[in-house]
Amino acid sequence: MDELLKIKFEIYMKETKKKIKDAAQWCADNKEISVPIIVGTAAIITKLGKAGVTMAMQNHNDKARLNRVYDPSNGYYLDLKRALRTYEKIELDARRRDGESVTQILADMRLLK
Repeated sequence: MDELLKIKFEIYMKETKKKIKDAAQWCADNKEISVPIIVGTAAIITKLGKAGVTMAMQNHNDKARLNRVYDPSNGYYLDLKRALRTYEKIELDARRRDGESVTQILADMRLLK
């Protein structure tokens, strides 16, 4: 099975190399057409790639921000099982004003990871 897979891969690589050589030859023969096409395609791919990476990072940061709470008494962030609901935020703020630590409040609410 492995030998068959290796043979198929070698055939695929030979075909791919031939296609690349043919494309390079076409570009060399048609420089007035190929240069704007290549530059435009590279610009589009770069722009789309950066947008995708930026969006993925933003989504990750938003999700991480929703599932973390800062505890000023300890000086570190606490990871939560899920994002706080509105009534839980209200309860957290009220109990924090009464002097309880954020860690203790979230432990009582069973929200800590």
